[in-house]
Amino acid sequence: MKLKKIRNALLVVLSLALVSAATVAITWAAATSKDLEGSKDNEFTNNPDISLQFQELTFDDVPWGETRTATDDTVPSGETATEHDPTLPDGTKIEKGKDLGYNLARSYTANQVIPKNPQLKNNTDTTHFLSSIIKPNDVTADEWVALGVKYKMTIPDVVYAKNDGDSHTGADAANAIAVTAVDTGTSNTAFAGDTITFDSYTDFATAIAKVEYAPGSQALTALSQHQRTGTTEDTDTWKDISTGSKGTLFMYNKKLAVDGETKTLFDAVHINNVARKYVSTGSGTLQLYELQITAKTSATSNNQLTNKYIYVTALPQFDIQLSGYAVQADNVAYADAPEALRGFAASVA
Repeated sequence: MKLKKIRNALLVVLSLALVSAATVAITWAAATSKDLEGSKDNEFTNNPDISLQFQELTFDDVPWGETRTATDDTVPSGETATEHDPTLPDGTKIEKGKDLGYNLARSYTANQVIPKNPQLKNNTDTTHFLSSIIKPNDVTADEWVALGVKYKMTIPDVVYAKNDGDSHTGADAANAIAVTAVDTGTSNTAFAGDTITFDSYTDFATAIAKVEYAPGSQALTALSQHQRTGTTEDTDTWKDISTGSKGTLFMYNKKLAVDGETKTLFDAVHINNVARKYVSTGSGTLQLYELQITAKTSATSNNQLTNKYIYVTALPQFDIQLSGYAVQADNVAYADAPEALRGFAASVA
């Protein structure tokens, strides 16, 4: 009976919320690009005996067990050589810092493909595993792991909204779309300068970019699949275990033993070929980027923008935030693992 209680206590054991914010901003005309925000590593542990690590070498060249610093001095830049052999799906090595996804993302353009390949590793130290109790022969350091993904965007300070009922195409000045300027910090239906959170990956992909993975040895420009998903146990795929419409939590379908690594959830972020449309502001005609937004704003009113067309002078800053979670796999069947991971992720959100 005592052993059963111990095992139940170990069911939910660790959350390593490794936030890798692929925050990006474009240089448009002669504007100066904004810096990426540094990533943050947040550990939530109620049992120190198992652990989890995060890595995305083609994005930042930061290996297992190391974290990007506030000054970003751990990420090579310019002509500086990379150190940890970041390799693209087709086998090409990223040899210089300027070619890492982290640096490409600082000044992205429409239709660009940015390397980003998140994966998780069970790095439990078996010399200390369950050292505080008597270890039964059938107790292991195996883990079920999951990646949480959140998609956010910051609407630029200068933004226009499409007037309801306007049927112009914006293909040329003669067919300019009628728009209205949106004021910063007001209760308009789109908030200039505000951050929005997408309810689903589909909404994010419609608005600005897609994530893609390589099922084989492919060049990034040839990718067409999205997350490396599947529903079969003991395969190197990820299962969407989110509830409702929010496809933001993916469980790895294979149990990770000590030193086991997942395959990547995706290998690149592919910016949409965002169209520029002619718009009429009432006082003149401009050519602006068109974005289709379905998302909640972070304003007090928490407005829901549904298929709202907005027009901006520069492509927006956006975040892909990744969080890693692990639960000890002992006595947790594959069919029960999603519930354990969902509950744990919710408890540390």
